[in-house]
Amino acid sequence: MRGMDENPYVAPVGGCSKHRPSAARAVLVVVGCTIACAAIGTSAGYLLGSFAPGYYRSVFRNGDAPGFDPVEVGIGLGLTQGLALGFIAGVIIVVVLMRQRRRSPA
Repeated sequence: MRGMDENPYVAPVGGCSKHRPSAARAVLVVVGCTIACAAIGTSAGYLLGSFAPGYYRSVFRNGDAPGFDPVEVGIGLGLTQGLALGFIAGVIIVVVLMRQRRRSPA
């Protein structure tokens, strides 16, 4: 049996790891933002192509062609724009967090 003066917990060596931005966390933030924005963009494109197909038909030159499918165009554009926006947003978040952690006292 341990006495009351003995500490059963051992502090981690090298300080607290939550104040150190790791490469794995940075990658997870970027990937998470990219996937989330891609899903949101795909959903928005699908909804826009389904409920307002005239929008895509008016934006594209061949929008009145028989093979033009506004839902497919909406999904494709939403996905690609969401991927780009998510990647950029994730990188910005990582940069801001790294600058913030660098400025805060350790």
